[in-house]
Amino acid sequence: MRTVRPSKQAGIALVLVLWVLVLLAAMAVSVAYSQRLELAMAANFKEEREARALVEAGIEFMVLQVLSQWGQPEPEDWRADGMVRPWSFGGRTIGVAAAPETARIDINMAMPEQFDALFKSVGLEDAEAQRLRDVILDWRDGDDQHLLHGAEDPEYRRAGLPYGAKDGNFETVEELRQLLDMTPEIYSRIAPALTVYSARRTVNPFYAPPQVLAALPGMTDAELHAYLQLRTYNMQHNLPVPFPNGVNPIYLEQGQIPIYRIYAETALSGGGKVRGEAVVNIGPSGQTRYQVLERGYAPLGAPAGGSVETDRER
Repeated sequence: MRTVRPSKQAGIALVLVLWVLVLLAAMAVSVAYSQRLELAMAANFKEEREARALVEAGIEFMVLQVLSQWGQPEPEDWRADGMVRPWSFGGRTIGVAAAPETARIDINMAMPEQFDALFKSVGLEDAEAQRLRDVILDWRDGDDQHLLHGAEDPEYRRAGLPYGAKDGNFETVEELRQLLDMTPEIYSRIAPALTVYSARRTVNPFYAPPQVLAALPGMTDAELHAYLQLRTYNMQHNLPVPFPNGVNPIYLEQGQIPIYRIYAETALSGGGKVRGEAVVNIGPSGQTRYQVLERGYAPLGAPAGGSVETDRER
């Protein structure tokens, strides 16, 4: 019988030892990577919790400012004009802002031509704009007769949807997602201009963001640019702000209601921001309590100016 020489046996043993070492090293790398990943996830979670706490503090701070300034003719600081201002708390800087909810378009009250102007302002063609306008109107009206381009229960059934037109008011802006032909892309374009809380057909142009102003019937790009400049200048110099030219006054108002949208945001160490918002009803003048109508947070790392749509609470 042929025997294996000792030198060959030693070589085989060495190869086996090397393979064992390689496997052990791979296992060690895998365990170390998993541990680092878990630590990073824990750190991100901790940072997100801390950022949300700071955002909550910013929201509560601005609610206090709105409460204290309600009914005052010329508030000095922390005006509810939609402008983000820095506020220091706990050694961190938090951007805070507030704006009256009348600065948005109420989808339960808006007139058909307001929807036409809104959809046109976000780049929709006439046919698509008319279709979505009528679908919205059919959703909120109380009858089962669909408009020319609209949709009632039969149209939803034909589309394979397990529901029909609501025939009632929208309870949230997010309800628009359920409408026939409402795509996520269109929704993301129009949602920041809308509300269900103002109960007004009109918009307060003094605090409306550019997207809302652009959706006013009769507003042109040139007039929008000129009005934004004029509004900023007049506010900075405590001068009266006029209504924009070219827009019928039936779409505008300067009155106030005690419902405000409060914003807060704080930066993350790795870049990006955590943002939050709340819609609050501060109640009658002189009250110290308020009602939160809606609250939401942006995802961790959301870019500045990103929409606040996740973790929505009502």
